[in-house]
Amino acid sequence: MAGRRIYFQLFVRYQQLFRLKNIYQLFVLNFNFSFSNGLRLRAERSMNSGTAASPTVSGKSDESTLDKESYIVCIKNYKMTNNSKISSIVFSVYILLAFYAFGGGIVNSLVAYPTWRWVGANEFPKFHQVDSSLIIPLFVVPVFLSYIPQILLFWFRPMIISKWLVGLALLFNLIALISTITIQIPIQIELDKRFSRELIERLISTDMIYRKIPMILLAITNFIMLYKVVKHSNNLTKPST
Repeated sequence: MAGRRIYFQLFVRYQQLFRLKNIYQLFVLNFNFSFSNGLRLRAERSMNSGTAASPTVSGKSDESTLDKESYIVCIKNYKMTNNSKISSIVFSVYILLAFYAFGGGIVNSLVAYPTWRWVGANEFPKFHQVDSSLIIPLFVVPVFLSYIPQILLFWFRPMIISKWLVGLALLFNLIALISTITIQIPIQIELDKRFSRELIERLISTDMIYRKIPMILLAITNFIMLYKVVKHSNNLTKPST
């Protein structure tokens, strides 16, 4: 337990060390490394020329390796911290858009589409045009925007999430996208012109099979990713007893 407490304290110290307000420490390490590296080169030249290096120069040369290692560790940890921040932002934006799209899609499929059956034939084209003009900016655009952070997750994601899980989520999303482009959009274009009970029934059935089932699987996959991140975060912040 004591070991875990020490590890946790060190982790917190590293997080504090590499915030922007402590960039000055990286600058100091960079300066020390450059200075020590210069002394090391002078010592090597002295040895090559047959002149023994002074104890002070030799001591500085010995310290250069340690300074170099400290500098490299600081740079690597600083990059890891920045990547972690970017990954958190990308993942949070993706989860927001993904669950927004899932909720909107479920309501649209289970509530909106079935009510179209009872709209009058004369009023339906105008009704459908108004419906499309509202749903495109409020639903379709966020759905397409969700692909941007989802693809970025292959490079910027929380370390607890595996790449194959991101790929699986993208696969479900692509299935729904292909169905939308090849099946649902042509039906919607026809419904803009005329009322057709047959087209509405076809829209409902194909939407359920080729879009809602993949969307449900996508939501489950997203929930698993979110659960992994929350669980991992709780394990890191849980105080030892």
